[in-house]
Amino acid sequence: MPAEDYDFKPTPEVRSFAQLLAHVIDAQMGFCSAVKGESRKINAAAKTSKADLVAALKASFEECDGAFALMTESTATQIVKAGGDRSKFSALLYATLHDNEEYGYMSMYLRLKGLVPPSTDSR
Repeated sequence: MPAEDYDFKPTPEVRSFAQLLAHVIDAQMGFCSAVKGESRKINAAAKTSKADLVAALKASFEECDGAFALMTESTATQIVKAGGDRSKFSALLYATLHDNEEYGYMSMYLRLKGLVPPSTDSR
């Protein structure tokens, strides 16, 4: 999404593209930092520029990469506080499912702006 369209809303009642991306970033950071035994917040909801949100997104993916790297058969069932009590495996599964769901919404925003989502760009 071009930087000038980060404030785009398909209708006034829904989040802007920037707000949707910030939601994904904050959720990823919350779930993945919980799996790592930390409670890190990135406060992406306070960011509005593309550059700031992309940097925060990279940080949240780095946090999740670290969380996935720590996953073993013995750690998968350990309980953490991540949107309630859940196993580490469940927290990472939920983060992945949430990302997929939100990507679907983001793809709609892109298509409404005449852009092709990255997952279908090569077709």
